[in-house]
Amino acid sequence: MNIENFKNLTFSVFGKETEITGDLIIQGDTIIAGKVHGNIVCKGHHQVILEQTAEIDGDISCHNLEVFGKLSGSINASGVLAIRSSANVSGSILAKKMSIYPGAILNIQGNTDPNLS
Repeated sequence: MNIENFKNLTFSVFGKETEITGDLIIQGDTIIAGKVHGNIVCKGHHQVILEQTAEIDGDISCHNLEVFGKLSGSINASGVLAIRSSANVSGSILAKKMSIYPGAILNIQGNTDPNLS
Protein backbone atom coordinates (compact mmCIF):
# COMPACT_ATOMS: atom_id res chain seq x y z
CA MET A 1 0.00 0.00 0.00
CA ASN A 2 1.40 3.38 -0.92
CA ILE A 3 1.25 6.44 1.33
CA GLU A 4 -1.60 8.09 -0.60
CA ASN A 5 -3.84 5.02 -0.22
CA PHE A 6 -3.00 4.92 3.50
CA LYS A 7 -3.92 8.59 3.93
CA ASN A 8 -7.37 7.90 2.46
CA LEU A 9 -8.23 5.09 4.90
CA THR A 10 -10.91 5.89 7.44
CA PHE A 11 -10.48 4.13 10.79
CA SER A 12 -10.04 4.91 14.48
CA VAL A 13 -8.29 3.13 17.33
CA PHE A 14 -8.69 4.11 20.98
CA GLY A 15 -6.17 2.31 23.20
CA LYS A 16 -6.83 0.75 26.59
CA GLU A 17 -5.35 3.72 28.50
CA THR A 18 -7.70 6.15 26.70
CA GLU A 19 -10.58 7.67 28.67
CA ILE A 20 -13.10 9.90 26.93
CA THR A 21 -15.89 11.89 28.54
CA GLY A 22 -18.41 13.18 26.02
CA ASP A 23 -20.10 11.98 22.87
CA LEU A 24 -18.12 10.47 19.98
CA ILE A 25 -19.15 10.78 16.35
CA ILE A 26 -16.93 8.58 14.23
CA GLN A 27 -16.76 7.31 10.68
CA GLY A 28 -14.91 4.23 9.55
CA ASP A 29 -14.09 0.98 11.27
CA THR A 30 -13.27 1.63 14.93
CA ILE A 31 -11.64 -0.33 17.73
CA ILE A 32 -12.16 0.85 21.31
CA ALA A 33 -10.12 -0.66 24.13
CA GLY A 34 -10.45 2.19 26.66
CA LYS A 35 -13.26 3.92 28.56
CA VAL A 36 -15.97 6.10 27.06
CA HIS A 37 -18.45 7.99 29.23
CA GLY A 38 -20.87 9.24 26.59
CA ASN A 39 -22.72 8.21 23.48
CA ILE A 40 -21.05 6.77 20.38
CA VAL A 41 -22.38 7.25 16.85
CA CYS A 42 -20.59 5.59 13.95
CA LYS A 43 -21.74 6.97 10.61
CA GLY A 44 -21.91 4.78 7.52
CA HIS A 45 -21.82 1.03 7.18
CA HIS A 46 -18.78 0.43 9.37
CA GLN A 47 -17.88 -1.87 12.24
CA VAL A 48 -17.18 -0.94 15.85
CA ILE A 49 -15.29 -3.40 18.05
CA LEU A 50 -15.32 -3.02 21.83
CA GLU A 51 -12.29 -4.93 23.09
CA GLN A 52 -12.22 -6.87 26.40
CA THR A 53 -10.74 -3.87 28.22
CA ALA A 54 -13.40 -1.47 26.88
CA GLU A 55 -15.85 0.09 29.32
CA ILE A 56 -18.65 2.06 27.68
CA ASP A 57 -21.22 3.99 29.72
CA GLY A 58 -23.58 5.41 27.10
CA ASP A 59 -25.62 4.58 24.04
CA ILE A 60 -24.10 3.30 20.82
CA SER A 61 -25.49 3.51 17.31
CA CYS A 62 -23.65 1.88 14.43
CA HIS A 63 -23.97 -0.62 11.60
CA ASN A 64 -22.01 -3.63 12.89
CA LEU A 65 -20.97 -3.98 16.53
CA GLU A 66 -18.84 -6.64 18.18
CA VAL A 67 -18.69 -6.53 21.98
CA PHE A 68 -15.95 -8.24 23.97
CA GLY A 69 -15.94 -5.74 26.88
CA LYS A 70 -18.41 -3.96 29.15
CA LEU A 71 -21.27 -1.83 27.83
CA SER A 72 -24.00 -0.10 29.82
CA GLY A 73 -26.53 1.69 27.61
CA SER A 74 -28.72 1.16 24.60
CA ILE A 75 -27.47 -0.41 21.37
CA ASN A 76 -28.87 0.30 17.93
CA ALA A 77 -27.11 -1.83 15.30
CA SER A 78 -28.49 -1.58 11.77
CA GLY A 79 -26.38 -4.59 10.76
CA VAL A 80 -25.01 -7.40 12.91
CA LEU A 81 -24.50 -7.31 16.67
CA ALA A 82 -22.15 -9.95 18.10
CA ILE A 83 -21.94 -10.26 21.88
CA ARG A 84 -18.89 -12.37 22.66
CA SER A 85 -18.27 -14.68 25.64
CA SER A 86 -16.25 -12.09 27.56
CA ALA A 87 -18.90 -9.36 27.20
CA ASN A 88 -20.99 -7.79 29.94
CA VAL A 89 -23.93 -5.86 28.45
CA SER A 90 -26.70 -3.98 30.27
CA GLY A 91 -29.44 -1.99 28.55
CA SER A 92 -31.73 -2.19 25.57
CA ILE A 93 -30.86 -3.61 22.17
CA LEU A 94 -32.28 -3.11 18.71
CA ALA A 95 -30.39 -4.95 15.98
CA LYS A 96 -31.04 -6.29 12.52
CA LYS A 97 -29.25 -9.54 13.44
CA MET A 98 -27.79 -10.63 16.77
CA SER A 99 -25.45 -13.38 17.95
CA ILE A 100 -24.88 -14.07 21.63
CA TYR A 101 -21.98 -16.35 22.52
CA PRO A 102 -22.04 -18.68 25.55
CA GLY A 103 -20.60 -17.07 28.67
CA ALA A 104 -21.70 -13.50 27.94
CA ILE A 105 -23.30 -11.67 30.86
CA LEU A 106 -26.50 -9.91 29.84
CA ASN A 107 -29.09 -7.73 31.54
CA ILE A 108 -31.01 -6.58 28.46
CA GLN A 109 -34.27 -5.97 26.73
CA GLY A 110 -33.58 -6.98 23.14
CA ASN A 111 -35.27 -6.94 19.77
CA THR A 112 -34.22 -7.89 16.29
CA ASP A 113 -35.75 -6.26 13.23
CA PRO A 114 -34.79 -7.62 9.79
CA ASN A 115 -36.13 -4.42 8.22
CA LEU A 116 -33.52 -2.13 9.80
CA SER A 117 -31.26 -0.38 7.34
